[in-house]
Amino acid sequence: MTTPQTSDLVAVEFAQMYRELREARAALAKRDAELEDSRAKRAKLVSELDATRAEFEVLRALHPTKIDGAIACVIFAHLEDPKDRVALAAVSKVFRDAEQSDASLPGSTEALRELGDKFCKDHYMKASYWFRKAADRGDADAMFKMGSFYAVECGVMTDLSTACEWWERASGCGQLNATFELADCCEAGVGVERNGAKALELYLKGAELGCKTCPMRLGRIYEHGDCGVAVNKTEALKWYRVSVERGDDYAELWVVRLEAELAAA
Repeated sequence: MTTPQTSDLVAVEFAQMYRELREARAALAKRDAELEDSRAKRAKLVSELDATRAEFEVLRALHPTKIDGAIACVIFAHLEDPKDRVALAAVSKVFRDAEQSDASLPGSTEALRELGDKFCKDHYMKASYWFRKAADRGDADAMFKMGSFYAVECGVMTDLSTACEWWERASGCGQLNATFELADCCEAGVGVERNGAKALELYLKGAELGCKTCPMRLGRIYEHGDCGVAVNKTEALKWYRVSVERGDDYAELWVVRLEAELAAA
């Protein structure tokens, strides 16, 4: 066997270092391009904001009516795009106050949530604007969606703690999906401190609300003695059957298996 010469080893090592350097330079160039793109987008937004302000000043010059809070709210009530609302709110204190007012909103909390759904198709940040407006005014479904946005970084930065806070608010209003998500987090200790007793309580609440997944979780908890409860396979079978009755085909496997196990005992 021929032993590699020192010069060959050095050449191989140098070639490897060169490849790594080239890859690092390519990665850096890509980051620079992304940064430049972000700067361009920011410049575009600033330009649009300046244009909006300029248009407003022209309109104010042509129609020198004093803009009071009531008029400002009427103007806002006709704006559905959050970008326009934010830009107008930056013009003056009157508009900033109007943007926060219920009178400036284009409809009921359900209408606000529907606007969020509309923007969900292509712009999560705009969707989160309307979901938050609806949630702040008591819409439980919008609260659930705000929690989901924080859980998966849609229009907002990922924050599982904040997600759980929204789901808890929604669950308090009887929102089924939020109740399940919060129970799951309590059981796993994600976004909140692990709390088996609270998870069990929430799964039971979700089952009462009509959730088909919560009974499945309850079956598993009682079958294996999770969340601080004693093993109770009869109780587990009861919950698996509830899940099947609600359309969870996967739970049928657990029903068949546990029925056979209990029959053989």
